[in-house]
Amino acid sequence: DFSQATVVTLYLLPELNLRLKPTLLQMKPGTRIVSHSFDMGTWQPDTEINVGGSYGFFWIVPADVRGRWAIQLPGQSKAALALEQNYQKISGTLTVDGRAHPIEEARMVGTEMRFSCLCDGGKRAAFSLKVAGNSLAGQMRGPERSVAVEGKRL
Repeated sequence: DFSQATVVTLYLLPELNLRLKPTLLQMKPGTRIVSHSFDMGTWQPDTEINVGGSYGFFWIVPADVRGRWAIQLPGQSKAALALEQNYQKISGTLTVDGRAHPIEEARMVGTEMRFSCLCDGGKRAAFSLKVAGNSLAGQMRGPERSVAVEGKRL
């Protein structure tokens, strides 16, 4: 049982990495995984290195953020964030006042979610959020100011 590990190193054949992948993905978000020579199939590494023909792969277990979230934005009624997730890659829409805005440059790094969106008036907002179970909190940075943001999973 290595469920409490914060770092896992692997030097296994590809089929064993693939069999172990579901267990690794259930580990605490932020757990680091390093594999010598072999990847995890469809789970793309966060970093890949090649030194003299030897490959190394590095992943950070992402938090599961799939689904709908209610977000409180300052000066706004509640907004809704709908997310899809493929390992550390996320996509979705931020709906504010009934208008959907696709999120861009979206990524999970452990429990940290980052994305931006082009909101009303053509102004870009960048979000940096920390996920803890069914809650999230962080900052929204716009062209004029940075404000605190909170949310809950629906």
